Amino acid sequence: MLNSYDQGYHSGFINALDEVIDNIWADLQYMQNNEDIENDWYCRGQFEAGQQIITKLKRIRDLKSGSMNDNDEEVE
Repeated sequence: MLNSYDQGYHSGFINALDEVIDNIWADLQYMQNNEDIENDWYCRGQFEAGQQIITKLKRIRDLKSGSMNDNDEEVE
């Protein structure tokens, strides 16, 4: 069982990850709506990198929150 300090730290960590994921997602949505991702290879690379970062951050969040085990398969 976590003490109140650990619970607060843990909760703050998860909330911070959620905020970072939301901010990256908003940037990707903006790019998708305003940039030529299909024909501009630089934008496409940024977009795909952002998607991969979100996937990894979600995995970290899920592992830290206990909703996924290290052995669980990642589904994209």
